[in-house]
Amino acid sequence: MKIIFVRHANDKNDKLTCLGVKQAKLVVEELKYENICAVYSSPMRRTFDTAKIIAHKLNHDILIDSRIAERELDKSHMTDNQIKEFDDNYLNSKYSHFNPEGCKEFLDRVYSFLDEIIAKHDDGSNISVLVVGHSSLSYAIYSYFYGASNPLVWTRVGNASKLAFETKSIK
Repeated sequence: MKIIFVRHANDKNDKLTCLGVKQAKLVVEELKYENICAVYSSPMRRTFDTAKIIAHKLNHDILIDSRIAERELDKSHMTDNQIKEFDDNYLNSKYSHFNPEGCKEFLDRVYSFLDEIIAKHDDGSNISVLVVGHSSLSYAIYSYFYGASNPLVWTRVGNASKLAFETKSIK
């Protein structure tokens, strides 16, 4: 089984731009030969709109999951020292923090999502699951498959770009 991650297309203020719509349509060309059985999206508008374009062309419904939403990073209520501590630990997989979301909490929710979709879809066949999300999701998925080093490996992908991860089927 493959998990294919696609970052949302180009946007402005959470709405796809004309370029973003074109990007989403182009990435479909890369995906149409994959044996995609499900399309998951973050609930954010830019990801959902990207997933909608892709899913429509591939004849799939979209499953929205809040566990793959963008990492919550509002630091407006924090002191300068708290912001420095948070920023210094941004990619520390053991750093726990609430409001904004620490790396540990972010990884926990993404790993929960990945565990569930693998258990649900991995039947030992040559299928793919498409996950449309945000750039921060790319490093969480990368760490899930390759181990959570400290600090995590930053794997930023461009708008409407894809990364593919192969699972080892247990069935």
